[in-house]
Amino acid sequence: MSDKGFIEPDLQFISDIGSEEMKKCYQCSTCAVVCPITPEVNPFPRKEMIWAQWGLKDRLMKDPDIFLCHNCNDCSTNCPRGGRPGDLLAALRNYFYRANAYPAFLGQWLASPKYLPLLAAIPAFLLLALSFIVNGTLSFPEGVVEYRRMFYGLFVIDPIFVGALLFIVLSFSMSISRFWRDMDDMAPAGASKMPIGQAIVETIKEILAHKKFDECGQAKQRTQAHKLLIYSFIILAVVTGLVMIFEWLEIAHEKLGLEFIPVIHSMLTPLHLLNPVKILANIGAVMLLYGIWSAIQNRKGDKDGAKFGRMNYQDWYLLYDILAIVVTGIGAEILRLLSHSAEAVAPLAYIVYFLHLIAVFMLIAYLPFGKFAHIVYRTVAIIHSKHTGRYELKASDVRGSVA
Repeated sequence: MSDKGFIEPDLQFISDIGSEEMKKCYQCSTCAVVCPITPEVNPFPRKEMIWAQWGLKDRLMKDPDIFLCHNCNDCSTNCPRGGRPGDLLAALRNYFYRANAYPAFLGQWLASPKYLPLLAAIPAFLLLALSFIVNGTLSFPEGVVEYRRMFYGLFVIDPIFVGALLFIVLSFSMSISRFWRDMDDMAPAGASKMPIGQAIVETIKEILAHKKFDECGQAKQRTQAHKLLIYSFIILAVVTGLVMIFEWLEIAHEKLGLEFIPVIHSMLTPLHLLNPVKILANIGAVMLLYGIWSAIQNRKGDKDGAKFGRMNYQDWYLLYDILAIVVTGIGAEILRLLSHSAEAVAPLAYIVYFLHLIAVFMLIAYLPFGKFAHIVYRTVAIIHSKHTGRYELKASDVRGSVA
């Protein structure tokens, strides 16, 4: 006998995430059949379509499957009614970021273009204020460009970005702990559990190999661009960490009165072009530029979202913010080198570097509140699904599935 209960539809939720296409779903299950990565028991996105039609917000916000979906778009392409389940799942993810954001108002800001100037003004003010406090002026330093002379890492950049990192850790810790408990409520019964440590390792291996992306059909060509973005972010994060560590070591040696170690001096910015860390940084920058340009071109060439799914403001915000980061980063390096022979470019160089720092801040500090948050929530959802045996459970192990 099936469980019975009252359904209390959230009409505002239906309005926020719904579309005319969603109403076309008549539960034929084609979407779940053609999806190459959906589990055998309670497959997505069929159940998400009816839950959304019924306005079951609480159930959908506990559903890990909206993040296990990798936006293949196979479901939307093959839907006989044009219901576009892939777009619905994307809309649910975007709603999830806003609903689970802490503080909540930042989730609303990231979802609307009218707040974009304010979001950019926050890092701009912080950078200029700290630079003025440290240097006593906001005028451009004379001579060959050295960005640390205006935006000194230890006292300007590090406090802002370390503070931003602590902020997002706090924000994610609150939302993820809640999400994990919610996913426990949806976990399948009867599945054999994987130890959490093994689940984490298996998830990292799966993400680095892009195993699920490779299984996608309709949007398979975006796999290369996505891999380039992931690997380039890892490279640039390592480079940034090394530069920060050696700047701290420099200060420590000076304060302790120790003899300066040559390797520390060679690692202080600006790095020589032949420095291994600089070479790695430039490789990462080129990979990032090619990856984000490919992603943007793929999306622009996808008429009406037929191949990759429809785009919204949050999608374009992420893509163009990453593009701004890599363009201003490469531009700042080129202008710094040009300043050796043409000091007149120095003001432009500092301005471009300033814009680069703003773009980086807008990617990192606002990570929990927009589409970029999927890298965290999807990772957590995959770990949970492996830990609870979500993919290992077979139809023969249960009496039936829940719609």
